[in-house]
Amino acid sequence: MHVGFLFNHYVGHQVYHSAPVAFALSTKYPKAQVSIIVADPKQLAIVRSIANDWPNHNCQIIQAHVPFYAKVLDKIIGKFVLIRKWAVLHSNKNLFKQLDVIVVPEKTTLALRKDPDLAHLKMVRIRHGAGDRNISFGPEQNLFDLLLAPGEEVRQRLIKDAGVAADKIIVVGYPKFDVLTHHRPESIFQNDNPVVVYNPHYKKNESSYQQWGKEVLEFFKNNPQYNLIFAPHVLLYLRKWRHGAFDVSEYGEYPNIYIDTGSSKSLDMTYIRQADIYLGDVSSQVYEFMETPRPCIFLNPHGFNWKGNKIFRYWTGGPVIEDIKDLPTALHNAFKDHDEVYEPIQESLFNSTFSLTGIPSCERSADAIITKFAPELLEKRRRATK
Repeated sequence: MHVGFLFNHYVGHQVYHSAPVAFALSTKYPKAQVSIIVADPKQLAIVRSIANDWPNHNCQIIQAHVPFYAKVLDKIIGKFVLIRKWAVLHSNKNLFKQLDVIVVPEKTTLALRKDPDLAHLKMVRIRHGAGDRNISFGPEQNLFDLLLAPGEEVRQRLIKDAGVAADKIIVVGYPKFDVLTHHRPESIFQNDNPVVVYNPHYKKNESSYQQWGKEVLEFFKNNPQYNLIFAPHVLLYLRKWRHGAFDVSEYGEYPNIYIDTGSSKSLDMTYIRQADIYLGDVSSQVYEFMETPRPCIFLNPHGFNWKGNKIFRYWTGGPVIEDIKDLPTALHNAFKDHDEVYEPIQESLFNSTFSLTGIPSCERSADAIITKFAPELLEKRRRATK
């Protein structure tokens, strides 16, 4: 069986979620042929760094062909249209034909379903996050042959909201946690003041950034008793014209404000683990933050009717601000009610979102793929380990 793992994006935020599965599969099931197909140099660098944790892997790492026209057009209209992503799908057909299974962290690759020459190709979706937004639970999820879910909450929503058959979903945990060390990074600030990470989403109709972003930054500029890490979703500044991003470089001149609009540290949980308080809106990174329960504050400039709404399930893990003028009070009281009121809620949210066991999530994912598509390899391994 030949399994391919495709990374076809402009940044590396998807790589941590499925590259560990590729290396675990290759190491645990050496009879399987595993190829990692990468379209972007940034993603390739992350793949190679993760590979160091599996020195005995046999994965073939392949750079996908990107047509010249796509490279040219991408520089012109790439901020608005994902021209390169579609070009990669259409220009690597011969490579995809060699695969039996393709594992992807997004749904764009479903376009391959339209090609009759790829009718044999089984498609596996592994999520690149654990959020509750409806976009992750549409009917197109039925087009995958296997969906790997981080926990029971996602599994149930795939069944109820997307109509996916239960036997197409396997709960595997969260492979990203397998490759990122569980330690608090060294502080980037030279004081002991509380560290707040502001992690707005990029979608204009959901994010707090376009309406309240400047007011948030101005507050921290004028209140140096708090440290701020401004680390938005990486797509916000990657396509800044499309998402209405403004220049924030001036705020980086203040010693209590650290700006990162898209480096690898905004992907590998460096800021999430360093912060004392999470400030955000609909980004799924809040669930990663809840790995260690800490105060969360949510911003609601759109006036969403969020109470009892499953889309905003994580907003029960902290106070929700309906008026930006309430931010100073929310920060002042952040630790006051957290232990008794919000910590138990966050623990419940985390445990229903992530099913973590003594077996690494990447190995559970590899086992799920083999069980579904090559059970004979699973049986051979069982006999070999007896």
